[in-house]
Amino acid sequence: MTPLFALLCACPPAAEPSDITQLTCPEDFGQIQKAILQRRYSTGTTHNEIAFAGVTLEATWQALVDASNSTKAQWTNRLGDVVLTPGAALEFGSGNQVPNGASINRGSDPTVATALLYSWTQVIIAQMKLWRCEEASIFLINQDGLIAGHIDDPASPAQFRGFPIMLNTMHVGDKQPGGHGEPDRNAWGFKLAPNWSDNWYVVTPAATFDALAGLYP
Repeated sequence: MTPLFALLCACPPAAEPSDITQLTCPEDFGQIQKAILQRRYSTGTTHNEIAFAGVTLEATWQALVDASNSTKAQWTNRLGDVVLTPGAALEFGSGNQVPNGASINRGSDPTVATALLYSWTQVIIAQMKLWRCEEASIFLINQDGLIAGHIDDPASPAQFRGFPIMLNTMHVGDKQPGGHGEPDRNAWGFKLAPNWSDNWYVVTPAATFDALAGLYP
């Protein structure tokens, strides 16, 4: 059995190849402007999850913001220049190392996420730096206030949670004064494991819940 099959694919294969659904509703998330941070686990190996029935409601999220345990969630302030760069193919070999000189696909590198925190006070930056020590997950909020996260079953969702940030990959940079023509800034970045977006799901909050305005303690 080839390394590719052993690493990426079911063995033995299914009785028939996977279906590919016809695209009828294109999906574009747009500009990410805020995020929600939460610990990945509430206790031990139990994931922090939100019952899908309440995920559109402000009260559900406010309870997490106000929590005094490991379920606590926190909105960021407004983010600038958010870029998620998917990992390149992870390949092995070339030339005589591999048959016909064709490199072997071993998966992909992590997605690299970067953002700029414009004009944030350094008190808040210091609070952000504490999240570097957390095994955190993240929800993403776009310009329309829609919330993207990980769903347990895209066909029949029951639980909603953040995308796990790879441990020890978060960086919060020190202040960079903007000079004459630009705002001050701090750099922020982290990594998401390969396949992090496979169970991507976007929630539209209730009309009375402005997720982009944010919820704060």
